[in-house]
Formats: sequence, C-alpha cells, structure tokens
Amino acid sequence: MTKRIVSLISAAALAALMLSGCGTPADLPEEPSASPVIEETAAPAPTETPVPTEEPTPAPTEIPASSAAPIPAPTAEPAPTPTAEPTPTPKSTPKPTEGPTPAPTEIPALDAVAVTQELSSLYAGTSLAEIPSEYLSELYGGLSTDKLESYSLIEPMINVKAGMISVVKVKDEADAGTVRGQLEARAQTIISNFEFYLADQYEIAQHYIVRINGRWVGLFMAENAEELASRFDELTK
Repeated sequence: MTKRIVSLISAAALAALMLSGCGTPADLPEEPSASPVIEETAAPAPTETPVPTEEPTPAPTEIPASSAAPIPAPTAEPAPTPTAEPTPTPKSTPKPTEGPTPAPTEIPALDAVAVTQELSSLYAGTSLAEIPSEYLSELYGGLSTDKLESYSLIEPMINVKAGMISVVKVKDEADAGTVRGQLEARAQTIISNFEFYLADQYEIAQHYIVRINGRWVGLFMAENAEELASRFDELTK
C-alpha cells in the first residue's frame, strides 16, 4: 500500500513540472483549449508473497480408557525343572549255592622211582642203570618184593665204578629195619670187590650212607653221598 501512494505522488509531481515549462505561444490565437487530462496510470499493485499458512498440529488422539486394550506383559517362561537321575538300584550279589564241598584233589603219592630220578640228576659219577627185578633177591641179601610198596635200585653200568642209589618204600614200617640190612648186604659186596682193585673206588664204597624215614629206606654210595642223603630226607620226610 505504501508503495502505491509513493507512485501517485511521483506522477502528480511530474505533471506539474510539465505544465510550468510550457508557455502559451504569442502567434497563436488564443483559443480556449482544454487542459489535457492526464490519465493516471495506476501502478501495479505489488504482489504480496503469500505467507505459508501454518497448519495446526493435530492434538494427539486420546484413546478412551475403556476401549484401550491393555498390553499384555511378557510372560516369563518357567525355568525347566531339573530331572533327578534315577538312583541305581544296587545289584544283589547272588549267594553261592551251597553244595557238597568238592573233595580235595589227591596229589599222586611219591614213589621210589620218582625219588631215584631226582637223586640220579645229582649223582656225581657215571651213568646208572636199574637192576632187573629177577636179580634183586640174589644181589640184595634175599630182598623180597612182596614186602615193598615201591622200589628203585640203580647202579653204575660199568663195573669199574663204585656207586649205588637204592630207594625202597615198604608196605609195613616194621619191615624197614630188615630191608635196611638187605641193602647194606649189597654195599658190603661192592666194598669187597674194590678192596684189592681200585683204591679210590674202594674209599667211595666204604663211605656209603643209609637213611630210614618211616617207611622209606635209602642207601647212597657216591662221591657226593651226603648230598644225595640230604635230598632224600627232603623228599621223604
């Protein structure tokens, strides 16, 4: 609006200035002349830049308390209950079935052959051989096998060596003394054979050893007769 008023004032001032500068010419008859009408050109009104209208901020819509659905609280998952491990049932040890007590295993009875085999491995001398049963009575002072439970009589295989391992187990202990005398009868024969023949063998023959252990009777003629007699005692006592 202010700009429009200023424009009108400027236009009026311009018109007045033009009128004062123009005089009436003398040579021209005075005619009444109409004053020129100056049309005022209206200055274009300034275009007003529209101010952007601020839209009112809508108020937040209130949800009625009655219609607002309550937000469910998060449900806590229940903690898993630890499963108790089953207690192992102790196994009942089956009771041994009572039955008849097994009979103890019988150890084979030691016989004269087993004893002489053990002693012959210790014999310090030449190889020994078993005396045949048909010569026992003749060589051993009438020894009868009827009174013997087991027997084994071995002597050197050659007649230049004095030696003898005689082991007898009698059936009746009362016969042990008699059997001892019969074995010594054989020892005396061997001593006589070497008395004027081989002095070293004669010495061995003289130092024979006799043992009686219950029903066991043994006679040992060898360089290590003491060792043989000790082993015989270990086996038969």
